[in-house]
Amino acid sequence: MGRQREDVFYDVRRKMWCGRFWKLKQPGKRPPVKDLIEDHPSITREDLDYTYHQVEAALRKKLLGEQGGEAEPILFANAASRWIDSLENLLAPRTLTEYKRAIVLWVQINGDHSIKFFDHEANQQFVNVRLSNGASDATIAKDQRSLQVFANWLYDQNLLTRPLRLRKRKVTQREPDVYSIAELDRLEERLTRAGNVDWLRIYWLARYAVMRSGEIWALPLTNVHADSIVVNDVEDLQWTVKTRQQRKIPMGLRLRQLVAADLAQRGENERWWLDDGHGNPAYASAWALTQVFRRRCAELGIVGPKPLHGIRAAGITKMLLESGGRAELVANVAGHSVAVMLKHYARITSEDTRGVVDLL
Repeated sequence: MGRQREDVFYDVRRKMWCGRFWKLKQPGKRPPVKDLIEDHPSITREDLDYTYHQVEAALRKKLLGEQGGEAEPILFANAASRWIDSLENLLAPRTLTEYKRAIVLWVQINGDHSIKFFDHEANQQFVNVRLSNGASDATIAKDQRSLQVFANWLYDQNLLTRPLRLRKRKVTQREPDVYSIAELDRLEERLTRAGNVDWLRIYWLARYAVMRSGEIWALPLTNVHADSIVVNDVEDLQWTVKTRQQRKIPMGLRLRQLVAADLAQRGENERWWLDDGHGNPAYASAWALTQVFRRRCAELGIVGPKPLHGIRAAGITKMLLESGGRAELVANVAGHSVAVMLKHYARITSEDTRGVVDLL
């Protein structure tokens, strides 16, 4: 006689039918439980349903105010599902994945509560639990940005009566570590000795073309030319260029030589820069490339730089320091605006400073 998820249950000790009101659950708490009706032989399912809805309406009015008593509560997960569905085919797959991840984490921490309880208190609970689980400030802030987009959508859809501005975790900006030239050379030597040609192909494009891991993973062979590489959206893999900035990367002499030798040995069925030999991507995702290099760096005792991003950052920094101030040219190769590139990629070391002073 119980409803779905045991909305109605029987208390044997007290001989009382009780209601558990999931739609009025508050973040981080159990759903409210209220007595419905004492047991007697003539009770029907209709009696229980009617009483349940009467008590729910009264409780809703008490918890949510006069307006709350009029409308059926909308659960967080249901509203989020509608939000995600509205974004299909509008955003890059990785952006949708980030949004879904934030929603799943929120429900795991706060439960599937009414969107009326999507508030600052629930946000603080979310932050506290994420911190206790070891998440970094940057990771938490990223999830909060996704949740803020959801909150904005709820308000636009008139599902929230007022805008919700989540207080985001403050992130201390610091310059990511980059590889030294000596570390890059050690890494290249390690990859060469391992004899895995795909590892070298990843390294070449990260170091000598400053390409992102996703760009390397999704690169079709048809985009690799004798003197340049074209980075654009790849429909076959449902992959889109970061910042939507498609570009043509010229090759330096070293990379031209490496690519020419590599292309000469390719099989006729290969379609991708990282190919399994049968026209399929050799790796399931760009993340897999990062894991390969994380393990290689651990073997060499290299700590600090992000496995692939550190290689790219080292290349961008080198070009900035040695290009005579032509930041716009470096930004074009790197796929960044000049402002973003100068903010995040200019790594000035003590050796660089001494080199500049020596010019005086």
